[in-house]
Order: sequence, then C-alpha cells, then structure tokens
Amino acid sequence: METEGRKRMLYSAPVKVTATVLLFLGALLCAVFGSTFLRLAAIGSSSLASGVEENCYYETSGCATSIYYDLVQLSNYLAVRKNFDVEGHYDPERLVDVTLDYRSARYTDKDANRNTSYTLDDMYTMYATGFADTLSAAADEAMNYVNQQYSYEYSSGDAAEAADEETVSSTVVRSPALNGNSAEIITEENLEEIALSYMSEDTWHHLQSVARTWNYSRQFLYLYGIGYPMEVDMGILTVTGSTLADYAAANPDQVSLVDLYHGLPELSQEVADYIWAVEDPGLYLNTNSNLRYYVTDGTHIYTNTPGWEGLSEGELSRTLESWPMYLEYTRVNNQMVSSYFPETAAGYQLSVNLPSMQLLSGNETVFVGLDTTYPVEDSYKEAAKFYDRLAPNASALLAVAIIGLVLAIVALLVCTVQAGRNQEDEQIRLYGFDTIPTELAAGIGVVLGIFVIGYFGYLLAANWSRLSGFYTVFLGLYVCLSLGLFLLFYLSLVRRIKVRNLWEKSIVRAVMDLWSRAYEARKESTRLIIAGIGLILIHFIFLPSASFFGILLCLVVDILVLLYMLREAAGRQNVIEGLRRMGSGDLDYKVDTAELNGNSRELADVVNSMGDSLKTAMDVRMKNERMQADLITNVSHDIKTPLTSIVNYVDLLKRENIEDPKVKGYIDILERKSQRLKQLTEDLVEASKVSSGNVKMEFVTLNLNELVQQVNGEFDERLAARELQMICTLPQEPALVKADSRYLWRVIENLYGNVAKYAMPGTRVYVEVSRENGEIFFVIKNISEQTLNISPDELMERFVRGDKSRTTEGSGLGLSIAENLVKLMQGRFKLFVDGDLFKAQIAFPEIIRINQ
Repeated sequence: METEGRKRMLYSAPVKVTATVLLFLGALLCAVFGSTFLRLAAIGSSSLASGVEENCYYETSGCATSIYYDLVQLSNYLAVRKNFDVEGHYDPERLVDVTLDYRSARYTDKDANRNTSYTLDDMYTMYATGFADTLSAAADEAMNYVNQQYSYEYSSGDAAEAADEETVSSTVVRSPALNGNSAEIITEENLEEIALSYMSEDTWHHLQSVARTWNYSRQFLYLYGIGYPMEVDMGILTVTGSTLADYAAANPDQVSLVDLYHGLPELSQEVADYIWAVEDPGLYLNTNSNLRYYVTDGTHIYTNTPGWEGLSEGELSRTLESWPMYLEYTRVNNQMVSSYFPETAAGYQLSVNLPSMQLLSGNETVFVGLDTTYPVEDSYKEAAKFYDRLAPNASALLAVAIIGLVLAIVALLVCTVQAGRNQEDEQIRLYGFDTIPTELAAGIGVVLGIFVIGYFGYLLAANWSRLSGFYTVFLGLYVCLSLGLFLLFYLSLVRRIKVRNLWEKSIVRAVMDLWSRAYEARKESTRLIIAGIGLILIHFIFLPSASFFGILLCLVVDILVLLYMLREAAGRQNVIEGLRRMGSGDLDYKVDTAELNGNSRELADVVNSMGDSLKTAMDVRMKNERMQADLITNVSHDIKTPLTSIVNYVDLLKRENIEDPKVKGYIDILERKSQRLKQLTEDLVEASKVSSGNVKMEFVTLNLNELVQQVNGEFDERLAARELQMICTLPQEPALVKADSRYLWRVIENLYGNVAKYAMPGTRVYVEVSRENGEIFFVIKNISEQTLNISPDELMERFVRGDKSRTTEGSGLGLSIAENLVKLMQGRFKLFVDGDLFKAQIAFPEIIRINQ
C-alpha cells in the first residue's frame, strides 16, 4: 500500500507541475549561466581554462588574441599599401606592369616595361568593369578551341598524314597550342587563309602592319582575332597607347599573349585591394578604436592616432609607459633586436606570436597600446566591461550551469515516467495532440531536439560577442520555448509507446488506407491506373519484337497518352490562371468550362463559385466602409450646426457685463468645452477623409530643415512655458523630400503639440533630421509626464491618448491622422515607446537635386 501511495503521489498534478517547472528552470539556468561562462571563456581564452586568475581583461590571452588579429589586419593593409605606394602616397599615374609579380618584390616605374604597363586607374577600371576577366576568359577559349579542333583533325587522320611532311618549308612552325606536337604545319602560303578564319580582314591587315615575323600558332591567331578588337573597343590601352595583342604580335619570342591575358585578373584584383585600402583604411583596421598603433620603417609612418606622427620614438615610448597594456619592438634585418612586452598572459602570448609576423618590412619599429580608459565604444570596451564584472564569479557560473543541466535531465526522466498517467487509476490517457501521425510527430520531435542542442550551440559560436545582458536572457527564454515545443512532441510519442498505438496513427497505415479508398472509388484514379498498366503491357509485349509494327503501335499509344496528359494539363493550367487572376483582384474572371472534363471541370466550378462568393463579400465590405464614412461625416455635420450656435451664444454671453464671478467661470467652461467639441468634430471629419484616401495631395519638393525650423519658432513659447528645452540637430545640406507642404506641416505640428501637452516639464526634447540609405528621417523624442503603459500600435489607434485620465486636451485622433497622411505622401510613420521615453519617426525618400 505504501508503494502504491508513492506511485499515486508521483502521478499527481502538483508533482507533474513541479517536475515540468524544474525542467524549464534547469534548462534556463544551464542556458543563461552556461552561455555567460562560455562568453567569459571566449574573452579570457586560456586564462579561465588554465585556472589562472587575471585581474583585468587587458591581461588575458583573449585580449592578446584580439590584438594579434587586429595587427594581422594591419599587416595586410600595410602590405597592400607598400606594393603600390609612391613615396608613401597614392599616385593614380603609377605604372603597373602585367609581367611583374608585385607580391614578391617592390617595383618602381623604372622596372616596368611600358609596352605591358597600365596606370593604376586604368588597371582598376579593368577590374571594376570585368574587362580583365573577359580577356582571361578569351585566352581560355582560344586554348580550348584550338585543342579541340586539333583533336578532331588528328582523329580523322589528317594530322597523321601531315606529320610525314617534315620539310615543307623553312618557315615551319610548331604550334604551342598543340602541347609540342609537330603534326600541325602553318606556312606562309596558308597563314592568311587560317588567319582570316579567325579574324576580320581589318584585324588581319592591322596584324600585318605590326608583325615582325610570321611564326604564329593557330592559338595566337584565334586569340588575336578576339582580343585585339576587344582592347580597342574598350579603350584601355597601355601607357604607350598600344594593345597587349600588338606587343605580343611584335615580340612573339619574348612574351605569350595567353600569359599576358591570364595575368590581368589577379593583378587587377591586387590593384583594387590597394585602392580600397587607400580610400577606406577601416576595412583593415578601424581607426576609431581603443587599440592604437605606430609603425615606421624609417621612411614612412603609419598610425591611427592623431599627434603621434610628430613624436620621436623616445617621446612615444615615454607616453606609453603609463599605459597598463602596451608593447614596443624594433626589427632589423627581419630579426627582433629590442622589445618590451607586459609581464601578463597577454604580453607573453604576443611576445610569442609577433616575432614571426612582419607588419611593414624587415626593418621596422612598432608601438602598440590599448587605451584601458576605453574612450571608444568598440569590442575591447565591451569585452572589458563584461569580463571585469563577471570573471571573479566564473567558477560559480559554471557550477550553476552544471547544476541546471543535471536538474533538467532528472526532471525530463521524471516527466517521461509521468507521461499519460494520472493519480486516480494510473491509466494511460491520450490527448487531442496525440492524433498527429506517428512518423510526423517523431520526425518533428527529433528535429526540435537537434534544433535545441545543435542550433543553440551554433548561436553560442556565431554570436558569442553579443552574449551579455538582455541577449543572454533572451537566449535562455528562447531555449525554454524550444524545449517546450520539444516536450510537446516527445511526451506525445511516449504516451503512444505506452498505449501501443503507433501503428494506428501511422502515416504508412494512412497511405495504405488511401490506396484502398482510391480503389473503391473507381473514378479518376482507377482510369489512370488502368491506363498506366495497359501502357506498360503494350510496351512489354511489342517492344521486345523490335518489329516496325510493334514500334509504330507503341508510338501511336504513347502519342495518345501524351495528348490526353496535355489536355489534362491545359485544363489544370486554365484553373490555375483563374486562381491567379482572382488572386490579383479580378473577381469577375470566370474559368471557361466548355472544354473541361472530369476533375478539372469540377475544380473549375468550385473556383468560379469561390470568385462569386469573394466578390459578394468584398461588395458587402466596401458598402459597410462607405456607410461608416458617411455616418461619421453626416453626424459630424449635424453636430456642427448646433455647436456653432452654442459657440456664438457663448460669445454673446461674454459680451454682457456680467459681474458675478461664478457665472463668468461657467461661461469660460462653456467656451473651453465647446471649442474642444468643435475641434473633435473637425478631427472626426478629417480622420474619415484621410482613412478613406479622400484627400487631394499637391506634391512639391520641400526642404525638411526649413520646415522644422519654422515649427520650432511656432512652438518656442509653448515649450518654454512648460520649461522644455529643445535640442535640434539638422544636417548642413538641404534635406529635400517630395510631399504636400500643408499636410506635412500638420503632421509635424501634431507631434510638437503632443510634446507640449504630454512631456514632463523641465526635461529635454530632441529633434533630429538625418539621411540614411537614400531616405530622409525626422525624429522627435521626449520624456512623458505620465507612464506610457501602452504599446505603440495602441497609441496609433483612434481615440487613444497617452493621458489615461483624459484630463488634457485632445481627441486621440492626431496620431492616427498623422500616420494616414504620411502614408498618402508615400512615407513611413513609426512610434517607439520604452518606459517613459516616447519617440516618433517619419521617413521619406530623399530627392537628389542635380545641378545643371
């Protein structure tokens, strides 16, 4: 009885809830604390792994690794600059010789052959236009074409016959396109005929004018016929004003046109890398970084810190001595002769890695320092803040993560035992979710299991630099959600196994039942099965005989089957076209059923009926919307007439010399309320027009800067009355947009009016106009006087106000009207709410004014 009582207790609802809660709690602890520990391990690298406690991030080997990789980027940057710089600067007229290898040696213009050289700008143009790749592809085409042509000729016996003619002429040429095979013979007699088969007459005459010899192969003639016209048409010539094709034609014993063209893509890529490095050094090492460097080879100085260029090496060393993390060394003949590295794990790792890495040259002086005050928001500052705060608790974090993992595993085992049973009779019970097919549930469960483990690991690896703060909590919640989905399918499978109904809910059984029902139906499926079996039997009987009659009969039957299938496909295509037309909004379209039969006709009838139903529903909806708009307009108009009388009579009462202060107070209240009711009526009418699009827009080009300045002047006194300080940031260049000036003024005025009504007195209001990705943005931000316990979407709805007590003026229609007006002007309107912070953003496409 005691054992039975324990079982019932295990299957009770409180114990089940407790086990589930512990499972999610364990997973959350493992995810949050485990990811935090892994982040620390990634930042501190071997420090945590070896058990060595470092006081600060800049002392860790992880910091050294980051510095080393940044120095590798710097080395790549300096290497690219070194190859093509002229006196340390970019010179667009610098010569680049196609035949020289700029990676292995540093060449000057004196080393270049002007006949095969281009300027830096021309070489970059070759890369940007893809012309270098085009010429290289032409060289490949020439080699492949001639080789294939010779292979064909040799297999036909012509080449073998020609091979016996060894003394045809003293001008016999062995074609390099044939890999040294001497079978092909090109003589002066047949040279013109062969050349004209590869090039135009104009190109052939030009080749004759530049040629100094006639020792040309088919490969050269073919490539010249392609390459020379391309070089001339492109207009990118060598510094001598000639083409590579002409130089190769004039000097066949010195250069190969194939090699010249093949060398263009790689060299143009190097030039492009160099020009990108000059234009944007940040591609290689961010100049706005807490890592500062100074590198010199005695002639040129490269640094990312203003002011360091003018310091001597001694002054620079004394400056860096106060930095906790800095290093310096001098390399002579590629050997490090003097150096200083801090006595930390970071310093030791850098002292091991840097001697083998050349930043600028074999003779260089290097100063590198990490500004540990972290004035710049970069990865070093982020890593230091995270590591310095949590590294002392690394062991505790790991322990909690392990405890969470063990807790989750134990809780999962308990949930497995509890699945499907209850406290009363211990019978296995299935739920509605258990009706999902067995194979599908198992597959989804396995996928989710892999997703939880594998993808979670991938997120840790791919986003380790962001695993802190809110992101870590979010990741833990994400794991809990995935775990909940996994449990949904996993426990369903467990219940199926316990009740032994896997086969009953199996997809295989469902497929077998489907075949059985299809056979019983004996409609379309039966005809298709019979036709398929008959076609197979006809082919099986007549094709083995290989007689003309048998082949003809099979061909006729195949044609008939093909025609039948084409007819069915055409019918289905008509139905698909009908669905596509209806999907695009043409609800009056009807599928023609005159030539349709069977299932296609039945489906077409359903589609036509669906179109009629959709059209009826759309008409009803449009009628309702028109009735709503008319109702708002008519009611507003009916209210407007008596309201006008009330306003006029209040004005008459104010003109009477009423001395009673209480009566005067009543009149003031009547005036305020009547004016508010009048404004509400006008807003209702305008909201109805704007939401229905019944607004005429007159688009003009506006300078948003000027419009904002005008609104600032309009609201200066109102904002000052509430002690609100305006901080306005406008770009120097005009911010041009296309919009309706009246309605854009109304939108911005509404936003300023909301600030004047709802902003907390004594705070700042930020207004900014900026441009980004071809758009102009207007942003206004303020601190709300009352807590905004409401989402941005709710604020955009009609009659919703940030003032829940509704004691301030306003109808709650302003933001809704503003959003619709911005949409009608092809702009975007967004609200952002974060606690008490209210932010509104308007975006329009930027208008680029072209100066004539």
